[in-house]
Amino acid sequence: MILSLKKTYLLLLCIAAIWGCKKDDSPLPVQPPSTGTPTETPTTPPKSLITEKGSPEGTLVSTTIGPEGGTITSADGRVSLLFPAGAVSSSTPVTLQPISNKMPNGQGQAYRFSPAEKEFSQPIEIVFTYTDEDLQGTNVEHFRIAQQNEKGAWQSAKEVTTNTTKKTVSKKFKRITDLSLYADHLLIPRNATLKPGESIELQVRTVYITLPTPGSSDVYEVESEELADAKLIKSWKINGQTGGGANGSLSGTTANKMTYKAPAAVPAQNPVAVSVEMNDPTGVKVILVANISITTTIYSLELDWQRLSTCSPGAIASFQYTTKGRIEFELDKSKVKVIKMEGMIDSQLKNVKSCNEDFYSATGQVTGIFLMGMEGEVDPKTGILTFSIQGKWMDFPTFTLHYKNGESSVTEESIHPFDGINQFTKMPLKDGEILNMRNAEDAGFIFTLKSVK
Repeated sequence: MILSLKKTYLLLLCIAAIWGCKKDDSPLPVQPPSTGTPTETPTTPPKSLITEKGSPEGTLVSTTIGPEGGTITSADGRVSLLFPAGAVSSSTPVTLQPISNKMPNGQGQAYRFSPAEKEFSQPIEIVFTYTDEDLQGTNVEHFRIAQQNEKGAWQSAKEVTTNTTKKTVSKKFKRITDLSLYADHLLIPRNATLKPGESIELQVRTVYITLPTPGSSDVYEVESEELADAKLIKSWKINGQTGGGANGSLSGTTANKMTYKAPAAVPAQNPVAVSVEMNDPTGVKVILVANISITTTIYSLELDWQRLSTCSPGAIASFQYTTKGRIEFELDKSKVKVIKMEGMIDSQLKNVKSCNEDFYSATGQVTGIFLMGMEGEVDPKTGILTFSIQGKWMDFPTFTLHYKNGESSVTEESIHPFDGINQFTKMPLKDGEILNMRNAEDAGFIFTLKSVK
């Protein structure tokens, strides 16, 4: 009969060879592990979690290890294998290949070692380097090192050595196969980005291991990965507080998974820290934290203006004038909230020619497009942005007229406000669309709306 610590956490051990099985014998509890030891499930025979093997995903490195020992380090510097003197009796080629990580609660990539399953004369030290990103949703005391054998079954070291200064997790093994750093308790997702009012489900996931056969090594079988026992969950908090308020809210019917709903507006403290406090089956306190960023989408409205002038009656000069502007904005409760405005981007005046026989040439100077504001809102049903722009645009540039007698004069530029042009009020546009307002002469505005974040 298999008795799991996921359902009961004390095993009455009766050792007949010493005491005999007596009804009034005092129970011997499973030895409580030190802080951070993975959840153990006593079982005979042990179960095994079997997954598919990982696929190569990075640069393979190779070296030769001799009797004097040596080191091999992955190309990304994340894992190193330290061979002591005497680990091999002769020169031995070894390789290390990053692979996809199939270990539940795995941290980053896994790594494939060759020669796999070889028993070395001395234990080889495996050293994983972890990052701050790896710590999201878990803690360093919950890191473990697992190996996957040729049959796809995972084994884990019950205890590892951690160095928080160097940010390393290490363990010595005599046999090495596919390697993975994992967390025995993990809050997922570790981090997320939500828009105001959006929701996401958070789960507490636990990796369970089985006790080895008495007298065996400290290599344990990984039994399963599943939702943590809801009875072990003590509390959930947002930014250290049980109430959500301006930082969002939590709801759920079972304690091992909760739905977080972002507030209606971006909170002052951002990202929001959602934490869960629990006990592992041996009573050790566990606190896991996920960071949820609340952000609105940033949009860019690009304006591309082109003005063409020909030598019509009374015209001073013909020319082609182009300029660009850009407005970045976000939506606050469907209303446009301007972040940045830019005018006169890559303005050009070209093909300037005199239209009057009194002067032989004309040169122009552009003053560009002036953006002063933007108003608008998005229809939540259609996603269409209806907007208007406040500003001024240059109809005619400033010209310097050069007369045949050597004299010159300067004209005044012609500026028109956007407010006086009804085309620029309540224009409909969707994300990713282009609104072409140019006429048959290919003169006028082109508006492009796109999300940039």
